[in-house]
Amino acid sequence: MATSRVRTTALGYALVAPSLFGVVTFLLLPMLVVLWLSLQRWDLLGPIEYVGLDNWASVFTDSSFATSLVVTLLFVLLVVPTQTVLGLIAASLLARGLPGTGFFRTVYVLPWICAPLAIAVLWKWILAPTDGAVSTVLGRQVDWLTDLDWPCRWSRPW
Repeated sequence: MATSRVRTTALGYALVAPSLFGVVTFLLLPMLVVLWLSLQRWDLLGPIEYVGLDNWASVFTDSSFATSLVVTLLFVLLVVPTQTVLGLIAASLLARGLPGTGFFRTVYVLPWICAPLAIAVLWKWILAPTDGAVSTVLGRQVDWLTDLDWPCRWSRPW
């Protein structure tokens, strides 16, 4: 029974470890670095100079910070609830199946379709065999999108 509990505990730690690694790597460590940098004076070219809480004091005594704080607070208190309520009203109306619902659903989903389509057209222009950016830079006319040999070469390193 004790070995079963140890296995279960070890399995639990093993399953949590990747998520914990991600949280520490991409959330906790950057936050600590930013906190440390907020106590320094550094222009990215010269040496780092420790100034303590001087940076924080200058932020909190700046009048534009107070203005920005008020504007942000007003935005959060007014715009976010209004937008949420209007979104819920629109969603409930679309879910009822009223006349014209299909049109409005299409209009709502259209930007989701247009963005990938625009990106595909841009890549087609970039990879055009005669006057595309890649062919122009390389000085070679290659039909990147229809010649099956080239995509295989691109995917080999990965």
